[in-house]
Amino acid sequence: MTIVYYGNDKPSIHPTKQAMTLIWSALLIFIWLVVMGQLYRRDRDRQPAHGLWMDVLAGGLLWGLVFGFFWRTLSGAAYQPADGGDLVSFLFPTYRFAAAELAQGWLPLWNPTLYGGAPFIGDIQAGFLYPPHLALFLINPNFPYATLQGLAVGHLFWAGLGMYVLLRTLRWPEQPVSRPAAFFAAVTFAFADPLLIHFGNLNLIAVLSWLPWVLAAFVRGLQTSRWLWPGVAGLLFAVSSYAGHAQSTLYIGLALVILTIGWMITAAYEVRPAGARPWQPLGMLLATALLTALLAAPILLPALELTRYATRAEFTYQDTVAYSLAPTQMLAGLVTPSLFGRGPALHWSLWERVELPYLGATALIAAFCGIVLALPAQRRRLWMWVGMASFGLIVALGVYTVVHGWLTLLLPMFDQSARRAPLFSGR
Repeated sequence: MTIVYYGNDKPSIHPTKQAMTLIWSALLIFIWLVVMGQLYRRDRDRQPAHGLWMDVLAGGLLWGLVFGFFWRTLSGAAYQPADGGDLVSFLFPTYRFAAAELAQGWLPLWNPTLYGGAPFIGDIQAGFLYPPHLALFLINPNFPYATLQGLAVGHLFWAGLGMYVLLRTLRWPEQPVSRPAAFFAAVTFAFADPLLIHFGNLNLIAVLSWLPWVLAAFVRGLQTSRWLWPGVAGLLFAVSSYAGHAQSTLYIGLALVILTIGWMITAAYEVRPAGARPWQPLGMLLATALLTALLAAPILLPALELTRYATRAEFTYQDTVAYSLAPTQMLAGLVTPSLFGRGPALHWSLWERVELPYLGATALIAAFCGIVLALPAQRRRLWMWVGMASFGLIVALGVYTVVHGWLTLLLPMFDQSARRAPLFSGR
């Protein structure tokens, strides 16, 4: 097994790797321009024009921003995270073990090298059944550490692209969100503070990168009343779960619940056509949840079995809320990520370590203007999304609100998902 050491030696740009990166980049740009040109010529002759070439343009520009931001990492000039983090100390050896087992034709159900042996399939963070990981393990079982950095960068792009698709899927009330607005939202989400600072937690990034895709498919089903789309949402939700971060999977499920409730409340204040089924969104939610549970059962059932032997099984409520985000830190953290630094203690609260929900002043101003300046019919559709964001912030406050305590009592295993340590590992 390859081991990556982090010491005083700084990585340097390997000329061959840099040249290959430039060649592949040029090839991708060429393909992107050709596809966009073909779509533009086809779209020019259509009435009305669909503008698909502009969506391809937005996707290419988004990739250019992500690629440019991580150029030093992708070219081999720098390692990320700088201190290695979980990506090198935990995920890299875990994935290499799975790849080695699969290369020998064995399904990695048991890890004999961990302690006195441990059920590998029971660790949901193993991620060896996640399609991108599985493809990598089968094609190149001896992949280097830099490959995981590339996967993390790719998932950040995938997250932003999904946000663009979600915004273009929505209707306000009939027209989609404009492409510039959707592109701005895509950039904001791709470079969101929680994703960037968790660059070393590839499994967390991977699961959350599917969040907008799951919501886009589910919203499409709500808008068209076609049951195919809840099935697509369930399939995407299951795929994301295989990446292996139970907390993020739980958050996607909560987002679907809040979206469904908000959609039903909004529909109650609108004129419904004859034959409309007010309870259909709830049925679609149940269908999505059922399909997700069935498809993800191969990793969920062993993980649930192992949970009772993990450290988290002995958590008290005080353990659960140890990383609660204080209201003062939440409000300050939305605007600036560095007012309190990264992890100081006793700044107006008991604060062991927490990541602030940094959005940036530009995104906050745009969101505020969008709510204030929207037409009444549009604003009515906005409130469910405002409610989703507000719910997330309230839950992050932990012990400072009663909502977190309610969820701890009502949702199975929610009390084990609030801390940073892996949910199903022994740590």
